[in-house]
Amino acid sequence: MLQEREAADRIVLRGKTANCSRTRQMEPLNIACKTAYRCPCRYDSDSIRRVPANVERVEMQTGTRWTGRLTAALGLWATLSLGAMAADISDFVGKYTGSAEIIGNEGTPVMRDMSVQITEGKKGFTVAWTTATRRADGTSNVKSYSIDFAPSERDQVFSAEMQRNVFGKEVPLDPMKGEPYVWARILGDTMTVYSLFVTAEGGYEIQQFDRTLSEGGLKLDYQSVGNGEIGRQVSTFLTAE
Repeated sequence: MLQEREAADRIVLRGKTANCSRTRQMEPLNIACKTAYRCPCRYDSDSIRRVPANVERVEMQTGTRWTGRLTAALGLWATLSLGAMAADISDFVGKYTGSAEIIGNEGTPVMRDMSVQITEGKKGFTVAWTTATRRADGTSNVKSYSIDFAPSERDQVFSAEMQRNVFGKEVPLDPMKGEPYVWARILGDTMTVYSLFVTAEGGYEIQQFDRTLSEGGLKLDYQSVGNGEIGRQVSTFLTAE
């Protein structure tokens, strides 16, 4: 037992080895022990590992540590690569049509035809969309919108150009006047258009249109939220023409 206790330990210290007989005397090392009169083979840090001489554990721990670091680095690289591969405006350009069943104002389901056309311009892009809600008498309530977007100072975030100020520059509308404040962003394969309204009572409503690139067209997800409560939700597929 005494021989086993006094068996030499392998001490890995920044790639160098030294032997310690586990006596109470300090063994000379290339670096001073950070704790005075403490046997360095009991000192545990990122640079020192104590392992019995007959156990090849140090090399395995070192390999595992580097494997973990390599895995983390590869994960970070993959995340950055996905960000760099975010869709471009040109990927969304086209005309898309579809329809969806919604709950009308009277609480009954009605069909709504939808179309959107996305075009690319010199400074940005334009999103023009039309909705046609079918009435029971065979007529339709048609509404059309068109908004120009220009790049902002934030990457992949675009401001709406909906009116001209006194200097002739196109700027967003003023939500304090009952007008919507609109902006867009591209995140991955999804283009999102937000419209923020300030109600007459000082509350808010925000409408969100998510258009995601899919094989053969766009997946549309719409949602409105008013004062924290989720309102209408619509999901459908718009086919590329």
